[in-house]
Amino acid sequence: MYYFNALETEFLTVFAVKEGSKYIPYGLRIEKNSDTLSNYKLEHNYAMETNFITSSGIYIGMSVDFVQNIYKSQTMTLWTKGDTTYLHYVPVEKDAKHYKRYLPGEYSATYKFVNDKCRSIEMLVEPKSFDK
Repeated sequence: MYYFNALETEFLTVFAVKEGSKYIPYGLRIEKNSDTLSNYKLEHNYAMETNFITSSGIYIGMSVDFVQNIYKSQTMTLWTKGDTTYLHYVPVEKDAKHYKRYLPGEYSATYKFVNDKCRSIEMLVEPKSFDK
């Protein structure tokens, strides 16, 4: 499933797996529209919101430091390649109280920054977790 924000500046992709006759969402990706859709068109929907914001308050355009501050008590992996910086987070056992449905290690979040501005947010749950 694909969604533009109301201004068509951000693009949300919802990933789903088919279980029987139903599709179960297991992840999402929010990207700056200019980064992803300039070369192709997808069938999509429109959201009423002007920006997509995660439940922890993270949105496209935030700085690396701001996102790290939101995760201040969690360990994140950071790496840089050229002008692109990535932050990756997988919850550990101490964070279990925040993750009710699946085990902490079955969740992950990856943030991509170009010139210190968030350009992509990807949050996933391992689809194999649905079998449990």
